[in-house]
Amino acid sequence: MGKLTWRWIVILLVIFGWSISLWPPTDRDFLQTMETQAKKEGQKPDAKFEEIINRARVIMSENSSISPMKAVANAADELHIELSNYIPIYGRDMPSNQEVLQYVRRLSRGKLRLGLDLSGGTEFVVAFSEDDMPEDRSVGDIQDQLMEIIRNRVDKSGVLEPEIVPYGPTGISVKIPTIDEDDTNKFKELLTRAAVLEFRMVHPESGDFEQLERERQQEDPDYVHQVLGYERKVHEYDMKGQSRREVLWLSTEEQKLSGQNITDAHPTAGEFGQLQIAFTLDTEGAIAFGELTGANVGQRMAIVLDGTVYSAPNINDRIGGGRGVITGSFTQDEASQLAIVLKSGNLPVQTRLEGVNMTAPTLGIESIRSGAMAAVVGIILVILFMVTYYFRSGVIATIALVLNMLIVMGTLPILDATITLPGLAGIVLTIGMAVDANVLIFERIREELKTGKSIQNAISRGYSSAFSTILDANLTTLFTAFILVKFGSGPIKGFGVTLSIGIIASMFTALFVTRTIYDTLLKYDLIHKLRMMQFLEPGHVRFFDYRKLAYLVSAGFILLALITIVVRGGSALSVDFRGGTAISFQYEETVSNQQIAKTLEQNEQLGVRDVRVNYKSSTLKEGRLMEVVVTKQFSDEVDPGTLIAGIINAAHPEMKARVASVELVGAMVGSQFTWSAIKAVILALIMIIIYIAIRFEFSYAIGAVVCLAHDVIIGLGIYLMWGFGDRQISLTVIAAILTIIGYSLNDTIVVFDRIRENVGLLRKTNFAEICSISINQTLSRTILTSLTTLLVVVILYLFGGGAINDFSLIMMVGIVVGTYSSIFVATPVMIYIQTRVMHKKSLLAEGASTSKTPA
Repeated sequence: MGKLTWRWIVILLVIFGWSISLWPPTDRDFLQTMETQAKKEGQKPDAKFEEIINRARVIMSENSSISPMKAVANAADELHIELSNYIPIYGRDMPSNQEVLQYVRRLSRGKLRLGLDLSGGTEFVVAFSEDDMPEDRSVGDIQDQLMEIIRNRVDKSGVLEPEIVPYGPTGISVKIPTIDEDDTNKFKELLTRAAVLEFRMVHPESGDFEQLERERQQEDPDYVHQVLGYERKVHEYDMKGQSRREVLWLSTEEQKLSGQNITDAHPTAGEFGQLQIAFTLDTEGAIAFGELTGANVGQRMAIVLDGTVYSAPNINDRIGGGRGVITGSFTQDEASQLAIVLKSGNLPVQTRLEGVNMTAPTLGIESIRSGAMAAVVGIILVILFMVTYYFRSGVIATIALVLNMLIVMGTLPILDATITLPGLAGIVLTIGMAVDANVLIFERIREELKTGKSIQNAISRGYSSAFSTILDANLTTLFTAFILVKFGSGPIKGFGVTLSIGIIASMFTALFVTRTIYDTLLKYDLIHKLRMMQFLEPGHVRFFDYRKLAYLVSAGFILLALITIVVRGGSALSVDFRGGTAISFQYEETVSNQQIAKTLEQNEQLGVRDVRVNYKSSTLKEGRLMEVVVTKQFSDEVDPGTLIAGIINAAHPEMKARVASVELVGAMVGSQFTWSAIKAVILALIMIIIYIAIRFEFSYAIGAVVCLAHDVIIGLGIYLMWGFGDRQISLTVIAAILTIIGYSLNDTIVVFDRIRENVGLLRKTNFAEICSISINQTLSRTILTSLTTLLVVVILYLFGGGAINDFSLIMMVGIVVGTYSSIFVATPVMIYIQTRVMHKKSLLAEGASTSKTPA
């Protein structure tokens, strides 16, 4: 087979593989999936299997709140049937009914997982008692540590982007995107399990003590043997399918080793295929583990987690290296969850679950519908524009764009990631970069055709000329995305994940897929002419001559933006950054989130600019709940619940809102989150400077970074001034700012790459003139890319409500400012530094020449 055939095989495999990863996009019926899977495994369902399914349906009809998975489990228990007889699991001998049901649940679950803002989810309220706290710790310290451990545990379960905030004096609210009943139970344990791991020596005479105890209990049933310095524990385990039980006496002597020393833990298969948890200790733990095992060779050591003995192996030799395993009768889910809690560290205090609430989408149903419709319309307009402007090449670009979206959406389920508004920000940037890559190639092909080259040579030269530009533009943004994924958390990490996937996908589709289509058309002689419209011919504008005016314009906007940011101060920050007061109401009739928020934000007596409204159904209180969070902590003289209830009922009497509870909530963006975000941005900027300095020169790197700072400051300032200063900075806005950085950087690199190319071609031309020529040559591409991305963003701004409107506004401003700055800021700054460097080199050369001249 030829190279072209292999390229098509790769493309088809990608389409097939990523389509499979997306299927099914939404949840399938659990019972139907179970029946289908039983038939697929070659196990013909018999009367008993049908009886299980029918009994499960009866159980669900009798209790509407029970899940299909729970109903099948109850039916199988009632009928004493092993589900593994009908649905085997590869690699597992005689899996339990629970394991089979979990396997079917994974098969029936939809692959596209939406975040809290788009689909709602479940809120867990976790609390602790001040009586359980260590004497040397404050409530705030304990609350902060608990939040960090809980965030680690949830983050290690997938890219879920949870909302975790302080709730009341000793509580924490943890909101997780939509999960089913089984996952709810899993997270209940995940959030409250202490995960205290101990390594305790077993008394060598434990068996004799147990025999003595049994003998004495024949005379006195209440007798319990006591061993000084040891604690009695029952070890239950499985051996060759048989349940066993033994009594062990474990040393109560305090060890230097604990679960805090664990740096990594993951499920693995044992010698006979059973699941176990392998763990790795830090240096201090490895030394202590080596000393403990070395001093007790020949004895038994119990591995105890949260008071339960999981295994008690013999120590045959000193164990160095800080590695070990925990064995037990684990299912796959249990092993994975146990590994997560071990890796995240044990909780500093005992916690309890105070409530579980089902929450509606935080964006509101109306905002989601309007935003989704606007996004679809925007993308359709982009496609129509590309096809109209580039004709056949536009169709090829559209195919690449559709495949790009398939790869992005298909990769998210593979990473177990959720789709949120910040994630969609990364997808919008991806669309812009995918279109930009195709525009770069098409404009290069146009240039080659104008020189009289054949179509085949023009296409070949177009791709080779555009390759370095696309590579540089995408790699610099990819470095940023990787840093955000590595060091960011929550929405910042989600943005980085979707952006990383999108960049790789856009490079594959633009450089590989479209070229394959072109080569196929050429091979079969299906293309004889490439028609392309051209609105803007390359001009001869001396952009560098306008630098002083541009400096004044930029300086004015920067000054105005900084003044706005300083004047707004804390009022510019939303609930995400400031926290506030959360009031829960019981109500009769539902009114949309947006209407309630607008009513409260416009009330002068309340005096708040950012109101979050979310509907819940509580497991602890009767009726439905509506939670209102405002960026304000009220004085003792004001009852916030009564005040807000009065405002709501006056505007919407049909609601009949009644106060259920009032709590203080902390900022979603805590100090740890803020520091990780700052660290991620700083590292990303350093990586950008290093890469551009290596690929270009240091002056180019400084020009790019100055341009980024310029765009962020002005973009944020204009956003905060918009609408008479009612806008606030939220996590959604931060995601939009990161998108602006990526967009601006991409725009700047395209111009710099053409300058670098022309420096080699126009050796006798003045450097500033070369820069003007390069900007003129890339101007049509800059305007086309900005226009296509603006099509999507403007429609989102006009028809998207709430946070979608905020996101699209700052994106809209950022695209305009970024287009301007790549021409009038980045390049002039680079020219200034470059000419200064060249001038210094010239002076040094003259000085060296003078020193060598004889006096």
